[in-house]
Amino acid sequence: MKIHVEGNKRLIEMALINPPVTDNTPNIEIWVRQRNEGSIPHIHVYHDKTQNPRKCSYVRLDIAGYHHDSDGKGKPLGSYKDTMIELLDKPWSKYHIEVYDLDENNKIQYNEDGDIKKKLVVATGYEAAVIIWIDTYGVVPNIKFNIDSETGHYIRPNYEEM
Repeated sequence: MKIHVEGNKRLIEMALINPPVTDNTPNIEIWVRQRNEGSIPHIHVYHDKTQNPRKCSYVRLDIAGYHHDSDGKGKPLGSYKDTMIELLDKPWSKYHIEVYDLDENNKIQYNEDGDIKKKLVVATGYEAAVIIWIDTYGVVPNIKFNIDSETGHYIRPNYEEM
């Protein structure tokens, strides 16, 4: 994570999502980045590798919808939607998340101390984006991320409907 400080303004440039897959995708980059667009969890989907804000869709992480930048701008995904979904759904082998350790009946397991057992698993690009956002900005009131009770993984919103 890079942190740039300009006077009292804090600009945080965070993670490029799933770099190994993105490197093989010539016309799109997905970043978890905050540039004073507010507290709504979102990703920046750049329509090319130049990271030009005029060629960027701001996609919410909590629902299948758009978030606009501070100027009320942002482009629709258009033909980039399928590639974005592919990048978000692919595993990111260098990024792991902690999920609940479920038994064969999909019930959360507890250790001897009564604490929930957890395990590390490979994250998808979407899960990594959610965790990076939460780790950086904390939990946002009234924003909920769905978790699959069977697997313990974050459930990606149905971006296909956008």
